[in-house]
Amino acid sequence: MGSVSDVKSVHTYETDDKVYRETTYYSEEEKAERRERAAQSGGPMAGSAMASGSQGFDLWIYSRNLGGDATGWRAAMTVLSVLNSPSARLDLGLVFGSVSTATSRDGIFLLTHASTGGVLVRYNRAFGPVLAYAESTLNFYGFGFLHEPRADVPAQGNTLAHDVRNLPLRVGASAALFHRLYVDVALTTPRPFSGVVGLSTSVGARF
Repeated sequence: MGSVSDVKSVHTYETDDKVYRETTYYSEEEKAERRERAAQSGGPMAGSAMASGSQGFDLWIYSRNLGGDATGWRAAMTVLSVLNSPSARLDLGLVFGSVSTATSRDGIFLLTHASTGGVLVRYNRAFGPVLAYAESTLNFYGFGFLHEPRADVPAQGNTLAHDVRNLPLRVGASAALFHRLYVDVALTTPRPFSGVVGLSTSVGARF
């Protein structure tokens, strides 16, 4: 979910010991055009939305009832866009979340919990129809020492539980096929230089 700003420019000037602020807004025609460009930003004109500051909100809900191994939530809100150019943009925002996982392998059960609360930094770069990006989360919970796994149920001795101190980094690319089918592929790591790298893929419809 996202939106584009109505403010075109803001100028502040001083006259006769008074400070004036002049705000110029986009016309209805300009706003309609910018919304259309943003909607098509993953398609043939991926760079068309780069020069327009935007706000966005993403919410993920995890549930084991749907067949996965995670439960919890994560929310990210983009609040500011800087260093805008026709083909690139740096987005800054806030991210919060709490996700727990329960997995098993070779008779060993692993319970993990990851808390997130920090600043989201995302650099976007358009290459024709493809929008490449690098996204990092400065997670306040991620700084400090990692917790070593511990025996959480001594009676059984085969269950490990620990907190995950993530400083996630994500590098990927996205595009919209036929203007509606949204495809995203990315390499992810829970902490830079950890040597642990995963692949993330998603497909969805845009309306």
